[in-house]
Amino acid sequence: MSFTYDFAVNAAISRVRLAIGDVTRDSGVKPDGSNFSDAEILAILTETGNDLDAATYVFLKALANIWGTYVDITVGPRKEALSDIAFHYAKRAAEMGKQTGLSAKSFSALLNRVDGYSEANS
Repeated sequence: MSFTYDFAVNAAISRVRLAIGDVTRDSGVKPDGSNFSDAEILAILTETGNDLDAATYVFLKALANIWGTYVDITVGPRKEALSDIAFHYAKRAAEMGKQTGLSAKSFSALLNRVDGYSEANS
C-alpha cells in the first residue's frame, strides 16, 4: 500500500490527506490506524474529476461509515466513545456538503462502481 504525503510529489493526494487528517504513515484515520492508500485517493479523485472538495467529502463520508460500526467501550471508570468519532466525521461531511453544494444524494453519484454487481456497463 503506497502512502504519499508530499506536496512536491503529488499535491492533490496531499491536499485530500490534509483535509481528512490522514497525514502520518502507519498512524492513519481508520480505526485500525491504517491510512488510505494513494491508489484509493487517486481513484476517488478520478471519479470526481479531480475535484478536491468532492474527494474530501467522499472520504469524510466513508470515515463516518467506517467508524459508525464501532461502539462505545466502558471498562471500569474508563470509557472510549468511539461512536463520537463517526459523529464528528459525519458532521464535518455535512458541513462541507453545505459549503460546497455536495449532499448525500451526490455522494452516491460520485461512486459509480463498474463491477459484476453494479448496473453500469462501461
